[in-house]
Amino acid sequence: MASENSVPENNPTPDASDKPTQQSRESEPKITPRPSGSQLPPPHAHCQVTCKQEKNWWDKGKPFVEILGIALLAIYTGYTIKIFRANNKAAKIAQQTYDASERPYVGIEGVSVTYESFDKNGKMADHRNIYFKEATQLEVQSAIKNYGPVPGTNFDSDWALFIDDKHIEFSKLPEFGKTIFPSQEVGFNGAMARTLYQDLISRKIRASVEIRISYDGPSAHYGYCNLYQFLMPPGQFVDLGKCTHQW
Repeated sequence: MASENSVPENNPTPDASDKPTQQSRESEPKITPRPSGSQLPPPHAHCQVTCKQEKNWWDKGKPFVEILGIALLAIYTGYTIKIFRANNKAAKIAQQTYDASERPYVGIEGVSVTYESFDKNGKMADHRNIYFKEATQLEVQSAIKNYGPVPGTNFDSDWALFIDDKHIEFSKLPEFGKTIFPSQEVGFNGAMARTLYQDLISRKIRASVEIRISYDGPSAHYGYCNLYQFLMPPGQFVDLGKCTHQW
């Protein structure tokens, strides 16, 4: 039997307020944290992938761009060289045209002959470039003329007679001076010995005349030598082109 004065056991009295407090905490809404306004840079791996894609595109296209640039440069260079050559050619043609128009043209007016005969009274009869059987002597004539618009300086000329390719003494040319002016004509002549004339007409020998001239123009030196062969018939000297003898 229990005593009235017995002390009850010290058991903690349950706190009635614990349940409501726990429920109130569970009922509170959960707040999701938001990221801050400043975002971090993309990770290094991401940048590496993006940059690598851009670099791969440029690496693939760069050779074609370089080839295109080289091709354009070559085309431009070739076009420039073509223009330069065309201009250079045009300048040369213009200079040649000027030189051709402003230069002396000293030419030989061929070689002519005059047949001469003398009657018993000593009267002479002659026929130029026409043979007649009464002729006993042959005179050879030629002339040099400047057909150009400017004088020819340092002018020099000479001629030579060849019988069967042998140089025969012939008349000397007169002194013309060192300048031959536009339209100036210089004539000269020489007589063939009568013994040579008879053999020439009978075709026992061959006769030829060579005439050599040289002169200077404003921009160049000019000179040439022409050969004239006597033919029977027609009894005249014919131009055969360049000289063939050394004299």
